Amino acid sequence: MTKTETLIVIPARGGSKRLPGKNIKLLQGRSLLEWTDQAIRDAKLNAPCLLTTDCQDIANAGLELGWTVPFLRPNDLASDTASTFDTVIHTLDWWREQNGYDPKYVMLLQVTSPLRGADVLRKGIAMMRGDPDTQAVVGAQHIKCAALFQTTPGGYISALDLDEPSAEAVVPNGALYVIRTETLREEATFFPKNTLPLFMGDAQSIDIDTEFDWAIAEMITRETTAEGTQKP
Repeated sequence: MTKTETLIVIPARGGSKRLPGKNIKLLQGRSLLEWTDQAIRDAKLNAPCLLTTDCQDIANAGLELGWTVPFLRPNDLASDTASTFDTVIHTLDWWREQNGYDPKYVMLLQVTSPLRGADVLRKGIAMMRGDPDTQAVVGAQHIKCAALFQTTPGGYISALDLDEPSAEAVVPNGALYVIRTETLREEATFFPKNTLPLFMGDAQSIDIDTEFDWAIAEMITRETTAEGTQKP
């Protein structure tokens, strides 16, 4: 049996307080699941996609896309406080029980980042394969600001005291996580010591969580689709 090098895990809960039903809501005629599926297909990663959800409607939508949907997520992993780490480990445990081994890499794709595109997926895997010391790759953006501030106990703001003020400030955007499965199990984090950033543009980095986020994504996809340049 040929072992799978990479397992793509796609978490998509049914509950969303700020934007109900967002995972199967249509953005320019396609659900967020379909946008992610198109990126996976265009990337030609030849990796199985496993959807973990607590919602039968989302499960059915995933099955129609050809994804593996072996279970509905248990209640303790379906709440607002459930961690993504625990959800992914639950999925990996199922995979190992069914197949007898862990994949080398786990790629975590949240469908709320529909504009990431296929090239980001290919680059993420290439970066992992290119350096044996790299433990993880995460989608990221540069923080574009002249100064960083933090709030004080009194509610005011003060300049953020950085140990290395010359260091470049980076923020994860949630669009991509690729990590060695062994590292994920041992260190229980998606940000181990040797984590590389994969820098992405503003549009690619959109993470849909609110009506405002959705409106921005609609504006971008409507304009780029009209221009004939948008490739999901």
